[in-house]
Amino acid sequence: MTERPLPYSTDHEHGLLSCCIQEPLLCGREALDVFGAECPFYLPACALIWSAFVRIDLDKIDALVISDFLGERLNMQELLDIQRAQPHTANFKTSLDWCRKLHAQRKLIATLTTTTSALYDTKASPDDIVQEMRTSVGDAICDSKEMVDVAQSVDELDADMARDDIGSGTGFWRLNRLLEPMWPGSVIVIGARLGVGKTTLGMNMALNLAAEGKRVGIMSMEMTHKQLTARWISSLALTSSRPADLRSAWNTDRVVQARRGLKMLEQRIHIDDTTNDWNKIKRAIKREHARTGCKHWFIDYLGLIQVPGTSKNAARDQVIAKITGEAKTLAKEIGGWIFEIAQVNRAGDGAPQTKHLADSDAVGRDADAVLLINYKKDDTYAEYNRLQQGGCIEATIMVDKNRFGPTGPVMVPFHPSYSLFSNAIAQDKEIQA
Repeated sequence: MTERPLPYSTDHEHGLLSCCIQEPLLCGREALDVFGAECPFYLPACALIWSAFVRIDLDKIDALVISDFLGERLNMQELLDIQRAQPHTANFKTSLDWCRKLHAQRKLIATLTTTTSALYDTKASPDDIVQEMRTSVGDAICDSKEMVDVAQSVDELDADMARDDIGSGTGFWRLNRLLEPMWPGSVIVIGARLGVGKTTLGMNMALNLAAEGKRVGIMSMEMTHKQLTARWISSLALTSSRPADLRSAWNTDRVVQARRGLKMLEQRIHIDDTTNDWNKIKRAIKREHARTGCKHWFIDYLGLIQVPGTSKNAARDQVIAKITGEAKTLAKEIGGWIFEIAQVNRAGDGAPQTKHLADSDAVGRDADAVLLINYKKDDTYAEYNRLQQGGCIEATIMVDKNRFGPTGPVMVPFHPSYSLFSNAIAQDKEIQA
């Protein structure tokens, strides 16, 4: 049988070392903290350069010092090519994580290859072999995980506090009075009954966060990117979101200005409306986070997500529990915030509660915050006509669960015809005028 090549990535090995050479006191020190004297590189040239980092003081290191240290063992041009592999250090974390992961894989392969060879010894005890394999694999797995010292954690938190960067808000100042700041690695559920405006609130949040300068990603299973964009234009222009009405107003000053304003956010909002496959959703979020640093993600909505490979006999609540549990892990992995839009069951006539979230109890259990929308709906023709002309409903957004602070109701004006939960006092006055 042909021997398979070991897993490695030339781009990430070169990228990691490039960052370390450019910023030895930052990137180099962090890489040394992660790997120590152990060499995480597969490529011989990269392994040689790493040996210099292990032995030379970081405040003295640069390409020339590394070249002098290695002498004829490494060509200077090859060293310079590696140094230029990464134009800047923005993707340092990505390269570091990839090198750590692939290094762990190679260690596991080596460990299993060594221990598996013992199975061919007819005199060996099966129990001893199994125990050795468990110990060896366990050691390799434990070595691949990074543990954080509490002193390091204090230093990181101190730096965050100095930058006033300890968390995020929701994009709504009214809600932020209860929720802000929300720690990175959080999952926030936005729930409501059918047709009450949960997607509208989520997309308004996304637009507000983007306007604050944050990158936002949207995994949309219910609406296309054009439908979402049309809603944003309507909310910015304070015009009806009905397709016929928006088309009639398309060239008015309000809509033209809204379109221009939205285009100015082109690098801050990313939309994927192509899949409801949970595995693809996770990969897309990780890929976009690595590419752009996007940390605020909206998933619309939980009830439409499918998990390929799940047994046909698996209960839906088990599938949703898997999704919400992995969403929490994903939020921690990217150091960001995942907003899950979820359905609330129709059971009961009172205000919805966390226990009413559809599909699984895990939706509320795994969330760090649960926001539930409620308002009194009037089905009379007069009320319907008023709302279609820009009328307002006083919506209650109940913060029903909050790991960041207090719970309670927050009143937010809702304009259904504009697909808008109002966020600014000036905006409220403009709508009333």
